[in-house]
Amino acid sequence: MKHTPIPLFLLALALAGCATLGGSPEAGVSDTIDDWAEALLAKDIDAVMETYSEDFRGYDYSDKATVAGYLDERKYMGDLDGMDIDLSAVEITVDGDTAKAGPIGVSGYSFDITIHFDLANEDGEWRLVGQEIFGM
Repeated sequence: MKHTPIPLFLLALALAGCATLGGSPEAGVSDTIDDWAEALLAKDIDAVMETYSEDFRGYDYSDKATVAGYLDERKYMGDLDGMDIDLSAVEITVDGDTAKAGPIGVSGYSFDITIHFDLANEDGEWRLVGQEIFGM
């Protein structure tokens, strides 16, 4: 039986493919934002909070627990009913293991806000570590 050597360019392509299996950092950030939006629209606060880092610190809400409490209250009050999230204008900027994403438009019956997120790559998962909210 005769063995045919693998051409070097095919080997290079295969190795390049392995290096990109995890996707680009921008795709990872986009996935986190999509997960956040999907969970918020579903009013699944636990799933929303999975997108937040334990190290989250925000100007409007000091930590992850404060965000969770606020969202639970808004859900109880019915403020999350009929909500719309607009991701069409989101721009993602990645700088190493940190990123920025925004603007994200969030509107409902009694509010219309814009959110900008800061994210960090934590062991291969992009998590929300900060946020600025405008229009409150």
